[in-house]
Amino acid sequence: MPREIDVLPVQLPGREERIDEPACRSMPMLTAELLEAMAPCLDRPFALFGHSFGAAVAFELTRQLRHKPSHLFVSSWVPTDASASPVRPTRLTDPDFIARIVHYGGLPEAVANDREMMSVLIKPMRADVEILETYRPEPPVLLACPTTLLGGEDDPVMRPELLERWASHVHGSVPVLFPGGHFYFRRSLPALIDLVVSTLRPVLSAMPR
Repeated sequence: MPREIDVLPVQLPGREERIDEPACRSMPMLTAELLEAMAPCLDRPFALFGHSFGAAVAFELTRQLRHKPSHLFVSSWVPTDASASPVRPTRLTDPDFIARIVHYGGLPEAVANDREMMSVLIKPMRADVEILETYRPEPPVLLACPTTLLGGEDDPVMRPELLERWASHVHGSVPVLFPGGHFYFRRSLPALIDLVVSTLRPVLSAMPR
């Protein structure tokens, strides 16, 4: 990223430096913590970027924020209609759950086969899935900020045609597709960064120097 853009990644509980903290298991709990953490950064233009589970979180944060982001980037996720009945969290056995994550490209097989490492990772991963499967955004869900939709051309999870469901949530945004599957950015990162930077360039140009 150019020096004018500060990248502030989110570190959720149950991961890396926060590995000893219990993972969040509901969207309200998670967004409440994030809103508090973000508060000191909202006195300047900002954008949100989220991929898959992270896109759901970024979407919900945008809905709740009084001061809307200059831009929202949502990658490989589509909101479920608020009227849909919540589904039960995934009840797969640990081996089947891990196999599914590997199949969609979410884990290298070397990591998935490391029992000690997976004994630590499985709980926060299941917590993410539980949040996704029980999250139902409350109306209104029409976003009041510019939004860019992103996805992979060969995504078996969030197929490109599913991204058309965003029509009821954003104004005139056509999905931008990159080569690859659900984790397309692993092979298209330079192009993705170029798109984000060029999209934010008008915001940067308008900032006082």
